[in-house]
Amino acid sequence: MICDQDLPGGDISFSIRSVRQGELGENPFSVMVALSGLPQHHKVHSLVNAGVDDLISLPVAPQALVTRILGLVNRRRPFVVTSDYTGPDRRRVSRHHPSAPGLLLDVPNTLRLKAAGQYDQGLALRAIATMRAVVDQRRKARHAERVVQTAVSLLPQLRAGYLTDEERAQVRRVALLAGDVGRHHAAGPDTMAANLCATLCDVTDRLDDATPQAQDVQTFEKLVVAFDRLFNGGGETPMTAALATAVRQSSDPA
Repeated sequence: MICDQDLPGGDISFSIRSVRQGELGENPFSVMVALSGLPQHHKVHSLVNAGVDDLISLPVAPQALVTRILGLVNRRRPFVVTSDYTGPDRRRVSRHHPSAPGLLLDVPNTLRLKAAGQYDQGLALRAIATMRAVVDQRRKARHAERVVQTAVSLLPQLRAGYLTDEERAQVRRVALLAGDVGRHHAAGPDTMAANLCATLCDVTDRLDDATPQAQDVQTFEKLVVAFDRLFNGGGETPMTAALATAVRQSSDPA
């Protein structure tokens, strides 16, 4: 798909991000190219973070455009999945850099199949569905990691009983990510996971206050420990081991 950054009626970054998140269209791995006549830094940043494959400045010669498209046919970057981003690897290093084993995904490239005359709709749809399941699972795992990391970083301020506006935004981020993890399980048989996420969201919503209540903070701590054990491998990380100790100490009678 080739689209103009300056199309009237809205920011195409939102549409590109929706495609990459699987919320728009049937193929979140479509090759996507944005054209721009007067690229501005904030718009370029927005497009890259939305998951565009390439950004081409206008005017562009037809042959130059063909060359860029052929590059995406033959040397498309692999995808990376984080809690904030799904799309082509944004790093400038080699696409299979040894510092990131297992982090990159070679997603279906229907453009390459069509260019080679090898496109079969049935096979392509099955490959897309298989990779979507992989991406969804990886996104859920990244969300779970970020929930625990962010929650633990907030604990000193929560225990102190005062949150800045920036810290409250992080509290809302925990609720948003936990909600996404819960929705991943809502349609399946794992009701315990969905219920844990829903409870964590409820408590986190109550913590979105300049002066959170001590009882809610203690409940939040226990829920984060349970969340980490359920979603992050079942073991105890150094970070949550310290958290679990603090929870036990806060629960002991004086």
